[in-house]
Amino acid sequence: MRLKSEMHAIIGMCAAAAFVVTGVIAWFEVRRVHRVEVRAQGETMGLFLARACALAMRGPNQRDDLEAVLTIRGGDQEPPVVSAAVYDARQEQVLLRVGSTPREVGLAELRTALEVLEPGRVLVADGADAGREGPRGEELVEFTVPIVDGPERVGVLHLALRAAPASVWATTFTIMLGAAVMVGALWLMLYKMINGRILRPILSLTQAIMRVRAGDVTARVEIQRRDELGTLAESFNELIGILIERDSLQQRLEEANRLAEAHRRLNDAHRQLKEAQEQLILNEKHASLGRLVHGLNHELNNPLSAAKNMVPPLEAAIACLRERLRPSPPPPAPAGEVDGEAAAGAPAPPAPPLPPEVVESLDDAAEAAQVIARSVLRAINIVRDLGQFSKLGTADLEEVALAAIVNEAVTACAQELGPGQRVIVQVDVPEVDGGPLKLKAFPSLLTQVFVNLLTNSAQAIEGPGKVRVAARLLPGKDRVRIEVEDTGPGIPKEHLSKVFEPFFTTKEPGRGTGLGLAICLGVVEKHGGAIEALKRRRGACFVIELPREPQVKPHDPRQSASLFSGSTITLAPTV
Repeated sequence: MRLKSEMHAIIGMCAAAAFVVTGVIAWFEVRRVHRVEVRAQGETMGLFLARACALAMRGPNQRDDLEAVLTIRGGDQEPPVVSAAVYDARQEQVLLRVGSTPREVGLAELRTALEVLEPGRVLVADGADAGREGPRGEELVEFTVPIVDGPERVGVLHLALRAAPASVWATTFTIMLGAAVMVGALWLMLYKMINGRILRPILSLTQAIMRVRAGDVTARVEIQRRDELGTLAESFNELIGILIERDSLQQRLEEANRLAEAHRRLNDAHRQLKEAQEQLILNEKHASLGRLVHGLNHELNNPLSAAKNMVPPLEAAIACLRERLRPSPPPPAPAGEVDGEAAAGAPAPPAPPLPPEVVESLDDAAEAAQVIARSVLRAINIVRDLGQFSKLGTADLEEVALAAIVNEAVTACAQELGPGQRVIVQVDVPEVDGGPLKLKAFPSLLTQVFVNLLTNSAQAIEGPGKVRVAARLLPGKDRVRIEVEDTGPGIPKEHLSKVFEPFFTTKEPGRGTGLGLAICLGVVEKHGGAIEALKRRRGACFVIELPREPQVKPHDPRQSASLFSGSTITLAPTV
């Protein structure tokens, strides 16, 4: 019923708008037509009265004759004359005024009109242009006609007529009454047509839909028409048939859905079991590696320390042996064999050189000692890296400035970055609330992360390059995102999933042990964060996310926090 009321309201508003538009158009058009008629009649009247005034001005009783000519017979005269004035050019005065307006035409205006008007010509003007209107404020049309007596212009006749007579209102009312009748008939016709052709079929369709919603699937709409409403009724009936067929298939569909859900849960359980098995295998590998590192650290620490301590004495012994084996210089000649002055001024004879085979043997021994020293130092570094990989520091969390940690790592990597700023490190850490960006962390461990990343970038970049360390707060301001990008060759796509595995390295032998990124992963996870290696078009990129307030489990002094899940490792001190 609401649609029906709205449709009637719309039709009524359209009818009212048509009625108003018709009335306005009729009003202006009738005014225009009447104005044209007033102008035409005023010109004819002006020419006729001007000839009559010329005859009256010849006689002795000019004023009485003119008054008889210009007598106004009342307000019903068509066109209604409001006022008239006769100007005598020979006496230069207004002989007669008939009727009145709030502002009469002046003598100067009449004299000027006589000068510019030609015989037989009528000057037509709106009273509003001269500021004149009727006694009740109505609009006026003024006519100025020269009075001609033979070839001479003897005066001027000025007439003022109403622009819109009373018949304008009657004509307008008649037109608007006819428009109202036509609009009412049109509204009634549209109401009948819309109600029968549109509203009733829509109401039938609405009732059928309500029956279907109540559960009656036998509802049908009987509209035998070949238009959009007929098509809609046919579509509704077909839809009801489809619903009946769907009900017959609903049980089988629900059974199939139950089977699919059971299959999905079975697949999820199988995947979780497989992941658990892989995690158990990985934990066992990590535990075995932890035990291996513990044994290596215990067994290799002491002999390597001893070997390192023996290298300086060995180098000193070789140097002492070189001095001992050097032959002594020959004794000086007796004083009697040469002149005293010659003996005093002659230089001492040089010492004889060592035999070539002795020099070669001493050089080989010194070079061997240096090789031993480098090898022992490399072995000690490997053992130290294994210790760092297996056992994380247990210091308390401290609030540190992230920019200070990064700058400390840059200073520690100065040698790797090369002389003359071969590799430039750009640090972009914004301020927060007017101060440095701070977070709680293990300072030494977090510094080690940036040292490892900067070292890898410096070793990967050949020639000049740049490393950019940029940080920003994530939405919520409770986590920090750090990106470390370089201009090196980057990480191959097939190696992205392996770079954090222990002992995985793409460097040539002697430049890396494959533990640096594994240590970074362990340190970041100890802080409750995550690290990820990304593929870039140029260079490598590592993304680190750290919480500003990490949640770290309380430390047990009897155990060391291990990188390996399910294993606890205790390491001996390294040299």
